[in-house]
Amino acid sequence: MKKTLIIAAALAVAGLASCNRTAQDPEFTTYTLTVDASKDAIATRALELNGKALNAVWGDEDQVLVLNGTTKIGTLEPQSTGSASASLKGTITASGLSTGTKLMLITPSEKWKYTNQEGSLDLLSTDYDYATAEVTVTSVSGSDVVASAASFENKQAIIKFTLQNASGAALKVDELEISAAGGKLVREFKVSGGAYTPVYGNLSIVPSPASNVLYVAMRNENSGSDTYTLTATVGSDVYTCTKSGTFQNGKYYAGTVKMGAVEHTYTIAGSPESVFGSNWDPTDANNDMVKQSNGTYKKTYTLTAAKTDLSFKVALDHAWDMAWPSQNYTCSAGAGTLTITFNPSTYEVNATYPDPPAGYQDTYTVAGNLASVFGTVWDATNANNDMTLQGDGNFAITYKSVPSGSELEFKVVVNHSWSLNYGANGAPDGANVTHKMSATKDLTISFNPTTHIISAAEK
Repeated sequence: MKKTLIIAAALAVAGLASCNRTAQDPEFTTYTLTVDASKDAIATRALELNGKALNAVWGDEDQVLVLNGTTKIGTLEPQSTGSASASLKGTITASGLSTGTKLMLITPSEKWKYTNQEGSLDLLSTDYDYATAEVTVTSVSGSDVVASAASFENKQAIIKFTLQNASGAALKVDELEISAAGGKLVREFKVSGGAYTPVYGNLSIVPSPASNVLYVAMRNENSGSDTYTLTATVGSDVYTCTKSGTFQNGKYYAGTVKMGAVEHTYTIAGSPESVFGSNWDPTDANNDMVKQSNGTYKKTYTLTAAKTDLSFKVALDHAWDMAWPSQNYTCSAGAGTLTITFNPSTYEVNATYPDPPAGYQDTYTVAGNLASVFGTVWDATNANNDMTLQGDGNFAITYKSVPSGSELEFKVVVNHSWSLNYGANGAPDGANVTHKMSATKDLTISFNPTTHIISAAEK
């Protein structure tokens, strides 16, 4: 990856008013520009860690973009690599260059961003290691221009974080978020017309693969000490640490940070509401599970019905962002104690419960409209719409002489409750089944208790 140093002249050049040259248009000349650049500050792609010191040397892919004011006029390259000092040389095209003109060098790019770091030293060097150096043109001889030596001033601190858990074991994180209480941690600089406007916010570091050693470029415009909060994500676990300190631009820091685990909340969300007190609500704290001595979580319920059809998940921190299992846990329980357990290490959900009484049979009821057909509208408790078991194992009910053109919508509810119902294509709580009568005939509605498919046939 190429890295670009930007040289901006302190004096702006007037833009061309049109493509047609006039007597007042500036004369442009092609020059060869030479600048001796000193890398005694952290300022280029080739950052090397030597013991506890972070050295900066010129790399063979470094480039220098030259600007006159805000106009890009050429590129320079280091003439030697592998050391902290090198001669930068290249071709530029400019107008009005003279002895005493001040230039500014900027690396690695014109636009500065500290977002989307991944914590590696190599990527930090090429993409997030910004520095500037002011130089002055010392001679202009024909087409040769020489500027004073450049010594770079780094524009951010570079920090090596070694992350551990509370017991001192390496904490390989999927993501590290850094915030500052002062509110002036720079995410990026918006560049317009040569002016740099900071945008403040938290920094997110996402290593690939997960790592416990992260190199971070960080600029804080809050002078003096600030309070930093580090929040690490490891799978579904969260760790945090808050410390106060000062990170000066241009300095390299290295330290070990011990982070404490944040306790998660695991909540059961599901149906029926008669058991859980709410319907698929992960924010219902009444369904929060209790942590056990072995690190698992448990919640118990008392069931009073002879048979209850249950469907549920375990949600993380009162939200649906993460929940287990991927498919709803479903079961049919008899009267007694229902115990649901969750293992946060394996994400395994289990339930223990008494079975329904031997020979127990669910009641399946058609609920829908029209009232002229079903007697009541969308009424799960109307026993007149209870279906009867057929010889093929399905359940059915027949409605006599349904008028031609009647447009019906309906579902099948279980045990006279909307807690469990089936709609189109056998989906739990699915879309309404629809049927329009082609003639005045008897209508038989059938339900397969295994596939949950509902069908309608005219006779």
